[in-house]
This record gives sequence, C-alpha cells and structure tokens, in this order.
Amino acid sequence: MGLIVVQPGHHYENIVEYLVNVLGASKIQLPGLKSLFARKFALIFHSASDGLTLLRNSTKITPWDNIFVFSHFAMIVKIMAKLRLVRYRELYCYDFFIHSPKWFPLFSLLLKYIDTERDHYIVFTRKEVSLYASKLGIEAKRLHYMSYGDWGSGHAQVDLETEAKMQGADYYFAGGYSNRDYATLISIFSGLRESLVIICSKLNKDVEEESLPKNVTVLRDVPGEKFDAYVRQAKACILPLKHDTGASGISTLLRYMRNGKLCIVTNRSCAPDYIEDRVSGYVVRDMSRELPELIAQIEANPELAVALGEAGRERYAARYCRTTVSLSLKEFLVGRA
Repeated sequence: MGLIVVQPGHHYENIVEYLVNVLGASKIQLPGLKSLFARKFALIFHSASDGLTLLRNSTKITPWDNIFVFSHFAMIVKIMAKLRLVRYRELYCYDFFIHSPKWFPLFSLLLKYIDTERDHYIVFTRKEVSLYASKLGIEAKRLHYMSYGDWGSGHAQVDLETEAKMQGADYYFAGGYSNRDYATLISIFSGLRESLVIICSKLNKDVEEESLPKNVTVLRDVPGEKFDAYVRQAKACILPLKHDTGASGISTLLRYMRNGKLCIVTNRSCAPDYIEDRVSGYVVRDMSRELPELIAQIEANPELAVALGEAGRERYAARYCRTTVSLSLKEFLVGRA
C-alpha cells in the first residue's frame, strides 16, 4: 500500500514536496492551470484535460493505494472511480471548499452518485464539518478538520521598490479574490476620511474603478511580493467576507498575521479558528456599523493596533507555520495508513 499525490500543474508545490520527500509518496503531475483563479470555462476545460492525463497514468494506481488530491479535482477522480477507470483504497481531498451557497445543490446532487465511504475531505474550519454534512450529505466522520497553514519556506521575495514607495503611506488594506464583499467595504470608506487600498483579481466584478471614491485605490493581479509590500505598510488589514460557507480568505489572513498586521475579519466561519477577538485581531458582525468605530479607535490609539498585530504574528508562528501544519498532516496520513 502506498500514497500517491496528484499535483495540478505546479500548484501546492511545497505540500507535494513534503509528501514526496518526507512521507515517501509517489507523484502524478497534471498539466493544470497557470493560476488557481480562472473563469469557469477554463476550469472545466483544464479539468477534462487533467482527467485524461490521470487516465493515461492510471496503471500507476492500485486498489491498495491511497490518493491525495487537491480541491475540486477530487470530483474528477471520483467520477473516474465510479466508471471503474481508477481504483484506490482511500481518497483524501485536501483544500475542499464551496465558497458560494448557490453551488450547494449541484455538489449535493453530484456527490450523491459519486461519493463513497472511501472518500475523505480535509477542511480548514470546524464549521465546515457540520456545514458540508448538512448541505452536501457527506458523513461527518469523513470530514476532517485541520488548520490551514503556511507551507512556504518563510523566505518570501521582497519587493524593495514597492516597499520604499509605500513607506510612510497612510492607508488601510484589503486583498484577495474569492468571496469578498468589496462593494460594502468601498461604500463604508466613501464616508470616511481614511484611505483604502484593495488588491484583487480582474475577476472581482463588484469593484468598478469608474465609480470609486477618491480615497479608495484598486490594483489587480499583482505579484505576491508586491501584495506583501502593501500589507506591511498598511495601518491594518481587513478581510470582508461575503458568504459564510467555510474557509475562504484564510491564506490571505495568514499573510496578514505573518506580517504582524492587525486583522479585522467579518464574523464568518474562518474567524473563530484563526482570530481571537480583541486578543489577536477584531471580529466584526456588522461591518457597516462596526468598522467605522474600529477605524476611529485605531486612529486614536495606533499602539493598540501594533500590539494586536504582534499578538497575531505570535499566534501564526505557534499554530500555522510549516513545522506545525506539516506535523498535523503527517499524523493524519500515518494514522490512516
């Protein structure tokens, strides 16, 4: 019995490297997309292409092997198993999520026909266990909570030019692509004197540059090192989540915490597992009502923002760094071997 990791393109590189070099997994590499964020047609096309690549490599998988697969490509693998094109002992879907409630009926119907007791899901918030059990019909015993972690080396590239440019700038920051309520956030800042910088994707359609207030700046699809440079120079970072459907926004939240920035998070599923309200950040229930008050407090007492940001950095180092999360993953996989 072995462990086979199916890698989409060059994504999840650090996790794959750990599974192969430390846990002795075999790897099947798929073409994959250049970016994990793409239009639906591109996702469907590349999923089909990746499925054909996996089919060509199906002889490498035996009925005694466990398969480790990422995100929604697990659905393709399970469809292939249903058609008896692939056979495995157990499947572990890492980074499974559904960010929008409108997809629940479709996935519920799909899983009804392709899901089996051999299929397991690793999720990044405790709430997803009960949420996906009730909305998708997945048995709770096959949903395994594990903290999302920073699998990077800890030596990210630094954009010195942007760092120097933003030094001394006076702004709040929000970033990321999926499940973001930027429209409400922009509306809030239209009534404030403080400045806001948003870095998002070209796919974020609720952000319209033509109608932005003067104190809001929007950048799209910037390199990761430039994103981090803007984070480091911000007064505080905001995570304005739209739907309460699970672990969206956590990778962005951890970037904020790693850089020691005060995090303001809407009260969604990720908040209780990653931020302790008023200890390592702020959790708001009504952004329109609470955010202006919090910003006024930060302006009046910037030292508090620094202290909460440092508390968040310490929490990140203790719970979400590569050393901690890799040990959790190892214990899970070894325990199921």
